[in-house]
Amino acid sequence: MLEVNHLNLFLGKKHILKDITFSLPINGEIIGIVGPNGAGKSS
Repeated sequence: MLEVNHLNLFLGKKHILKDITFSLPINGEIIGIVGPNGAGKSS
């Protein structure tokens, strides 16, 4: 299970995503998370 809780995204001062929560069931699949260094991929 991949779960994201209370995700917020800002581009400069503009609030792009506000308090997004979702979960993805993972049934034996391999999932990759891609993003720049310091983006919080492992948090």
